[in-house]
Order: sequence, then structure tokens, then C-alpha cells
Amino acid sequence: MNTVALIRLILRRDRVWQPLWVLSITLFVVTTVATIRQLLPTAEARLHYANEIVQNPVILLLQGPAYGDGLGAAAAQQRGAATTLFAALASVVLLVKHTRADEERGRRELLGSAAVGRHAPLTAALTVVLAANAVLAVLITVAGVGAGLPMAGSLA
Repeated sequence: MNTVALIRLILRRDRVWQPLWVLSITLFVVTTVATIRQLLPTAEARLHYANEIVQNPVILLLQGPAYGDGLGAAAAQQRGAATTLFAALASVVLLVKHTRADEERGRRELLGSAAVGRHAPLTAALTVVLAANAVLAVLITVAGVGAGLPMAGSLA
């Protein structure tokens, strides 16, 4: 019961920041697909791009290889690692903000004096982070399908 109250508190405190990072990462993916569609309109152009990547070890190290000549393969190669990194960083910032930062500011002791379980703050923060990442996954999947990419690839 008290974990639910802490979840509501976290959602109220992050009512601007949390939707902003979820939507900005989604927009990052949408603009990448649109840009690749314009810059590499044919399968031959995307295949040439994939062959050029294989010959550049720095890009290959940072972004990985392209697995095919489809639009989704080029988008995943181009921004897959960056999208994952941005989502992970936002998740860590959110989790630290509602666990460690609250402890340093003395809010944790204030919460602990109430009828809240010992693990309720961590459980609430993890629940909110996992829910935000689930919403992000759904939005990226919907954006990929909306851009004409296959459902399985968009979900991956």
C-alpha cells in the first residue's frame, strides 16, 4: 500500500522530466528512420552503406555491423547503441534520484519514520523505471510500425 503512495509521489515529482526523456528518445528513433529513408532510399544504397561500415573499424566498434539491406537494419545499426545508452542513462539518473539522492538529502529518513517498509522506496523507484522503459519500448515499436518497418524488427 505504501509502495503505491511512493510510486505516486515519484510520478508527481517527475511529471515533466520523465515523459520528456521518453518522448525525446522516441523522437530520436523516429528521426533516424526518416533520415535514413531520405539518405538511403534504395536497397543498393543501404547495401553499399553496410559494406562501407565493415571497412571502417571505428564505426564498426561503436555502432556494430548492419545486418541486412533493409531500412530497419540500417536504422538499428545507426542508432541502436545510442538509443540503448540514452535509455540506460535516463534510467540510472531516475533511479539514483529517487534512492541515493533522497537518502543524501534526508528524505529517506523522513520516509522511514512513516509506516513504509524498508524496501518500499527502492521498489517504488524500480517500478517507475521499469514502467517508463516499458512505455518507451511500446512507443518505439509503434513508431517503427508507423514508419513501415516490420513488427518483429520494431519490437526487437
